[in-house]
Amino acid sequence: LALTCENMGEYKQAEKWCLKVYDKREQLPFEQQIWANWIYARYHEKSRIEEVNYAKQLLEIDDRGPIRHWLVGLAYFDMHQYNNAIPELEKVLEIYKSWNTKPMNSGFYENPIVAYHITGRYKKEKELIKRAFKDFPDDPQLIRRQAILSLSEKDTVSANRYIENFLTSHKGDSWSE
Repeated sequence: LALTCENMGEYKQAEKWCLKVYDKREQLPFEQQIWANWIYARYHEKSRIEEVNYAKQLLEIDDRGPIRHWLVGLAYFDMHQYNNAIPELEKVLEIYKSWNTKPMNSGFYENPIVAYHITGRYKKEKELIKRAFKDFPDDPQLIRRQAILSLSEKDTVSANRYIENFLTSHKGDSWSE
């Protein structure tokens, strides 16, 4: 519930649920205690190191699902340790691909795309954007990332097209230009 509230922008509610489960963590099974510690570390630790450590403990229990890899990658991403984040974020996408399904949302693509961009891996970024568009063809954030890549490659014609597409996709959202 804490993460759901966080994703909806309800940070006070997220904090409430985080503390509620954390205060009762001793009553939980071992694996659930790690989850409680992870969410607490996510919201309360100044450094993300504890968050990474708990996420890695969850991976040690089961590394076959994408979410635990995502937790490790996201924590490294948030610490701006992109070279550590990339392998975990790539593993997430590999798992979804091995399942012959797409990720739950485009955010699973966006973080590795940004990490590739920041580390100057434009070729990998371009390949991943292409793959992401197959799963989420009209996703505004992917359009935005394509515009940024095009600008970085000094392709202003393509960049302008993507920017126009991005603005059009948000016309009904009351966003300012």
